[in-house]
Amino acid sequence: MVATNGVDLDARLTVSVAGLLRFFDERPKESRGHATAIVAVCGEDLGCGLLKHCLETRGAKATVLPGPVTPGGKRGPRLDRWVRVTNGPSPLEPDVLFQVEVKNWSAHAIGGERLPLDASPEAIAKYKRSRWAKEWDDGTGIKAKSLRKLLEPMRPPPALAHLPIEPLACMWVCLHPEGKSECLFSVKLPQGQRDKFSFNRVWFFSMSAYLRSVACEDVVIEMPDTAKRLQWLSKLAHECGGCQAVERFARWQGQAPAQRIEV
Repeated sequence: MVATNGVDLDARLTVSVAGLLRFFDERPKESRGHATAIVAVCGEDLGCGLLKHCLETRGAKATVLPGPVTPGGKRGPRLDRWVRVTNGPSPLEPDVLFQVEVKNWSAHAIGGERLPLDASPEAIAKYKRSRWAKEWDDGTGIKAKSLRKLLEPMRPPPALAHLPIEPLACMWVCLHPEGKSECLFSVKLPQGQRDKFSFNRVWFFSMSAYLRSVACEDVVIEMPDTAKRLQWLSKLAHECGGCQAVERFARWQGQAPAQRIEV
C-alpha cells in the first residue's frame, strides 16, 4: 500500500514514546537479555526514522536511503544509511547528504547508566554532559573507534554526488557538550581530525533527547526493514499460536491511541 506522498504505509510503525524511553533509558528488570536482539531487529530503522521525524517536524524534507554507504570498494569501513535533507538544519548548507552511523548505546550497554523517564531538567543536563565527556575529547575528537569511522569519506550515490556531505552520529543516548536540551547539533572537529579527514564538523542526533521533547504519546515513523521483520515474526508466531510480544513492542499504524504525531 502506497500513500499519495510516495511513502509505503506498510513501512510505517507507531512507536510508544514512553515505552522506548523506559526500555532503553530505565532498563527495566524484565527487559534483561532482550536489548541486543531488539536492536538487531530495529536499531538502525529506529534511529534514522526518528532523525527523519525530527527534521521534518522542523520544516525540512528528509529521505532515508538504504545504501550501501561505503568508501567505494570491498574493503574499508561501512556506515548505516544515507539521509538526503532539503531545507535542513544548517542555513549555510540547507541541502545536504548525511552519511549516518547509528549507535543504539543505552542503559543496557556495558557501563550504561539509567536515566529515569521523569528525571529533572537538571539531572538530564548533568547526564548529557557526563555522557558527552565519555564520547568526545576536545583534543582528539570522537573517542570510540567504532564511531570514529563515521569520519571516513564515503562514496555517495551518483545522482547525489553534487551535494555537500556531512557525517552524522545517530545515537540513542542523551548527550550534549553543555547539557543543553537540543537533540540535533554539530561540533567542530579538532585540527588533527580536520587534517586527517575531509570534514570540518560532525553532527550528533540523540534519539532519547528527541523523544523527551515530544509532547505526545506515540509517533509514526518510517521503519521499512523493521516492518518486514515484524511481518515475518507475526507469521512465524501465528503458526505457533500467536505472539503478543511483537504487538507490545511496536503497534501497526492505525492501531495506536488517537494522540500521536505523524510526518
